[in-house]
Amino acid sequence: MTTRAESDSGDQGRENGERGHEARFAAGDGLPGRTTPRRYLWGLRARLLLLVGLSVLPALGVIGYTAQRQRAQATATAQDQAIAVAQQIGLREAQRIRHTRQLLALLAHLPQVRSGTTNCHSFLAGILARSPQYANFAIIAADAHVRCSAVEFRQPVDPAREAFFQRASKTHAFSLGNYQIGQMTRLPVLVAAYPLLDPQGRVTALLIAAMKLNEIDILSKDMRLPAGATLTVLDPTGRVLFHYPHGQRWLGKALANTPLGRVLHTVAGSGVVHTGGPDGVSSLYAFSRVRHLGSSHDLHVILGIPTTIAYTQVYRTTRRELLLLTLTTAVVFILAWLGGTVFVIRPVHALLAATRRLATGDLTARTYALRGGSELGELAADFDAMAGGLERRAAEIAEKTRRVERLNRVYRVLSGINSALLRIREREALLTEACRIAVDQGGFQLAWIGMVDPESGDVVPTAWAGSGQDYVKGIRISMQEDVPEGGGPIGHALRSSKYMVCNDIEQDSHMALWRENARAFGLRSMAAFPLQLQQRAIGALALYADEPGFFDTEEIRLLEELAADTGLGLEYIEQERQLRHLAYYDALTGLANRTLFYDRLGQALARGRRTSGRTAVLAIGLIQFRTVSDTLGRHAGDQALCEIGARLTGVVRTSDTVARFGTHTVARLGGNE
Repeated sequence: MTTRAESDSGDQGRENGERGHEARFAAGDGLPGRTTPRRYLWGLRARLLLLVGLSVLPALGVIGYTAQRQRAQATATAQDQAIAVAQQIGLREAQRIRHTRQLLALLAHLPQVRSGTTNCHSFLAGILARSPQYANFAIIAADAHVRCSAVEFRQPVDPAREAFFQRASKTHAFSLGNYQIGQMTRLPVLVAAYPLLDPQGRVTALLIAAMKLNEIDILSKDMRLPAGATLTVLDPTGRVLFHYPHGQRWLGKALANTPLGRVLHTVAGSGVVHTGGPDGVSSLYAFSRVRHLGSSHDLHVILGIPTTIAYTQVYRTTRRELLLLTLTTAVVFILAWLGGTVFVIRPVHALLAATRRLATGDLTARTYALRGGSELGELAADFDAMAGGLERRAAEIAEKTRRVERLNRVYRVLSGINSALLRIREREALLTEACRIAVDQGGFQLAWIGMVDPESGDVVPTAWAGSGQDYVKGIRISMQEDVPEGGGPIGHALRSSKYMVCNDIEQDSHMALWRENARAFGLRSMAAFPLQLQQRAIGALALYADEPGFFDTEEIRLLEELAADTGLGLEYIEQERQLRHLAYYDALTGLANRTLFYDRLGQALARGRRTSGRTAVLAIGLIQFRTVSDTLGRHAGDQALCEIGARLTGVVRTSDTVARFGTHTVARLGGNE
């Protein structure tokens, strides 16, 4: 009877759903052939075309990104060219300065120069005629009077104001001035001065050479600059010393108040700026400085490339790619319209009709027209089962992901601890780093390490990290079983040499003594792992989390390995400490050995030489020591040596050194005796 009733109910629901479906279609709602304007704008076809359009955006972004990269590459190329030019100028200027120094040093020893007679004019003029890279040679007296010059002056000059005159007069050595338009030559020059000294070392005159900047002109012609490019060299004040290709027209002009000059004044080093130039052309200006030429100021080297030339390839490539993208997008839109109608829109309309029947409450609604091997048919047949399956699958994936993330977190902690073991050789630093890694990499709320006090059995916090550090500072834990502080997880772990886990601090009775403080710092679960040294528990690693049930079996296994690695690191550090001790101290008596004694003796002697102090060495040989060992046994001789060493150490000063030299020889080292 129940089965029959259910069947009747299903038939009735089916009939009601079909009547409602027919009524809606009769009203025009849901009719596939009838489309309202709103449905046309937001329908599936419009959304499909919108997706196609959105798919073009990444390609458009790639084109924009490529154009930006090409612009950046062109900018970087311009800057590299400017830096290369500056480096070439620097190298050539440095070579010229060395050559000029050698030339002036040679000329300074000639009698025509040192005498300063009237015929020195013709002599310097001859030198200048054979040296086209120089603008002038001259001899200037110590009082700034020009004795002679290869170039005749058209107006009075005052060399005393020039930097080269002041520096050479002050240093009595070869000196350079600043890059400037010369007073004597009215050309862009760098003036070098070589002092002429009398037998008493006083400056009697200065032999100067004005070096032209023609090397820059040669360099600009040798370099393959882009078409339309300009090369400009400015002095520290912003005046033009050189300009390619219009040298004479720009020589001496000031650019300090132009947009380009203001950029150079505010930016140190090299860079690139896009601005209008002094000639009114919008250009890409790459600039750099020429340094370390012996002058107190730098040259500004500016390479200007018109924007239309610098970015020609960028514009051409971008236009071509945009045109190709437009044509491709048009073809894709047409194909999407046709294919979407045939393969998507019509089947979805049929599925939509069945879905509307389901919305009326007809749970027996079926999409009979979609039955078959198509994906939409399978979707219609498995709709309800799919939802439940997806939910279960999502829950399983989330759980597995959470477990994998937790294990990966512990693996990161293991990796960090192992890395710390390789690079850290101090116990406290290793323990502190282990706690930090556990918090930063492992995601624990708090991590701390306590070492056992051998006398009291208390666990003394040695290192910690995390947000609950005040919890550690006020904690008291013991290894002793007969005291309340020894009943917690850490005490159990130390006594049993096995880990202890408390996954719910609020409910675990072992944490009753510390529950209130743990609650105050947001600690909800913890685990304690013993740290062992030579099969003996010497401390414990305590890890805390801010949620209950944090520690599972797989994580505990990895954390055990973490504690074992930390204990192994402590064992290595202890072994290294013992080895260092044995290298400088006698194993039997504990006194300094021969190596340490000689080292401290050398230090004492060196200190005595500095302070005129005295150093005393007292060597003590034990008489008939071998007889004692042979008669009473070797252990008696060892006891005698230990007693003698202890007594000597007790009577000498703390700054003195008592050492065992040999089998029966003891020495004492003292200072300021």
